[in-house]
Amino acid sequence: MKPFSAFAAPGDWFRGNCHTHTTLSDGSEAPAATAALYRKKGYDFLVLTDHHNACEDVKAFSAKDFLVIRGVEMHPPAQSGGFAHHFIALGVKDKPPKRFLKTAASAIRWGKKQGALVFYCHPYWTGHGRAHLEEGSEALGVEVYNTTCDVHRGLGYSEVHWDHVLSDGWRWRALAVDDTHNYRADGFGGWIMVKAGQLTPRSILSAIKKGWFYATQGPEIHDLSMSDGAIELKCSPVEEVVWHANGPCGSRAIAEAGKAIEHARFEPKNPQATYLRLMIRDAKGRKAWSNPIWRNSKTGRWEE
Repeated sequence: MKPFSAFAAPGDWFRGNCHTHTTLSDGSEAPAATAALYRKKGYDFLVLTDHHNACEDVKAFSAKDFLVIRGVEMHPPAQSGGFAHHFIALGVKDKPPKRFLKTAASAIRWGKKQGALVFYCHPYWTGHGRAHLEEGSEALGVEVYNTTCDVHRGLGYSEVHWDHVLSDGWRWRALAVDDTHNYRADGFGGWIMVKAGQLTPRSILSAIKKGWFYATQGPEIHDLSMSDGAIELKCSPVEEVVWHANGPCGSRAIAEAGKAIEHARFEPKNPQATYLRLMIRDAKGRKAWSNPIWRNSKTGRWEE
């Protein structure tokens, strides 16, 4: 698939939070109230992911212009020691039986059998290293930013974890999420923008699976395209643009004093670069992240 196909695909952009807790586990608000809060804040969709508990009737909280998706958070023990794994499964039919929560692999496979999308949660916050990530390698991706982990522990960013596995060829995508427990403290800090044809569970989840989304704390990626080996970016005003690739294979641009960047161009020429992803940062320190593209080892071309 051509790089950055979401930006050329038909459809609309929908804003959503994929990691949310309610009174069904350790959240401060009931599911209905939580959905109402996100809808009022301008979100298009919300995934409820209570710990080991899936809300039974999410349709009751949905409307024509707002969608609630059934999810769950799972905590299988880490075979590598330390704190347990955390995974969110988006689009589940049931809550996971205990027999599927003995290992990371069994939890992820249960989610996949449900037709759900499974993401590795906040590895920086859980103190997880490469051995732990290996246990969860069958996940679709990782949380690059988690609001509650940032607010309460200063451990919200897992960008380095993401880059390490991308350098090793893992095709992981990345979410920015709230992990909401009390919206007054940890609400509305990180979300994804999904390009989809319709605001339905099937369309939203299919787009996420394809990687047709970007993660953000506020900055907007208006367009990303690639032609003749060069990448063109159009975005909301930012102070920094970083093209992340294997180790030193990327590049960085900083806005001149008193100015902002709204357009940037990068030509990835280093033959050692096997992946490339974008990060932009605005004047308030808020970031946005594109999903990565990969260089085809046989053709040398970049693809999703």
